[in-house]
Amino acid sequence: MKLPTDAVIAVTYKCNSKCVMCDIWKKPACEEVDPQLYAKLPCSLKYINISGGEPFLRKNLPEVIAVLSETCNEPRIGISTNGLFTDRIKEHMETILSNGIRNVSVNVSIHGIGEFHDAVEGIKNAFDRAINTVHVLKEIGVKDIGIAYTATNHNINQLSNVIELAKELDVQYTFCGIAHSSELMFKSTNEPIADLEELRAQLEKLTKNHLRSFYPKDWFRAYIDSGNYYYAKTGKRKIQCGAGTDFFFMTPDGNIHPCNVLDWNFGNITNQTFDEIWRSGKANEFRDKVNINNCPNPCWMLCTVFPHMRHNALNCIKWVLINKFKVNAGMNFSPVQ
Repeated sequence: MKLPTDAVIAVTYKCNSKCVMCDIWKKPACEEVDPQLYAKLPCSLKYINISGGEPFLRKNLPEVIAVLSETCNEPRIGISTNGLFTDRIKEHMETILSNGIRNVSVNVSIHGIGEFHDAVEGIKNAFDRAINTVHVLKEIGVKDIGIAYTATNHNINQLSNVIELAKELDVQYTFCGIAHSSELMFKSTNEPIADLEELRAQLEKLTKNHLRSFYPKDWFRAYIDSGNYYYAKTGKRKIQCGAGTDFFFMTPDGNIHPCNVLDWNFGNITNQTFDEIWRSGKANEFRDKVNINNCPNPCWMLCTVFPHMRHNALNCIKWVLINKFKVNAGMNFSPVQ
């Protein structure tokens, strides 16, 4: 059984936000594994997303990042944050950079402009605080900064505004997708998007704009956007999911799951080796039972889309070339393959 290349690691469930699409902030605190235990994770990991809760609330986060960087031979590490705790974020990132770790990015959640973002986060002045954090990160020398947007019923008309904001701030933007229901990470059941026509219209426009772009990075964003478009229309994903094969999710107390949506526990890193967990009966049972056609909670999330794109690069390039031609010829794009 091959080892995974990608992981989302929730380093804490503590959170200082009250997002409408996530109930993590309601969860009781749980024990957080010692930073040195992250050395038990496989060196095959090349892409790690540090999540929570709010990761920067973990006081020894720089130590966690240092252990992961050394164990996995300097993987790409992305830290997701709500951007509310600016002073702590600045302090931790200065420490991480001073430790010589450069292959790290920070993605600040921004779900709309001004009061729209505040309403999604459930925190007054959350937007202004997040924007301030972006400016501070630039000042201290963080090179890879992005803002991340999630679509909910509260901000469905804000996608284009967030993209324009990213351009104004001169940072990357990430459309994280449509808010998902989750029995594990988010502990929430999200209402389906009410105005699907508005969402589909925005996603169709976004996908076409990216395909018309001169920048290759935008072409592959179009691939992701088109998957979101298909998911918004059907509630399904078109491509194979790598959960439990290319990718896993780790909880703050060390449980290993195939993804951050399904509550299927493979084992715990505190009392098992990763190899034992990855080759366990529970893990193999998941791989035998769950695939693209029978996942009980299908999703379209970056954590499983990115591994697919890397492992199927030729198919992605083919999709881009065909659909760039179609869009520039006045036709609509095709669903992802």
